[in-house]
Amino acid sequence: MVTELKDALKKRDKRLDLDEEALEETWQIVKESVRQMKHDNKRNNILKAIRTSKTTIT
Repeated sequence: MVTELKDALKKRDKRLDLDEEALEETWQIVKESVRQMKHDNKRNNILKAIRTSKTTIT
């Protein structure tokens, strides 16, 4: 009985470790995606301002 409980706890601990690793990896991907979206938004706003500006180069 005690051995079965220990084995079950070990399996649970392994699953938790794997879940934490997966969560950390996913969080890094999310942070990179948000950073890229902010960069893209900033670039798009600059290009939009350039396209809509009435300044002409002579």
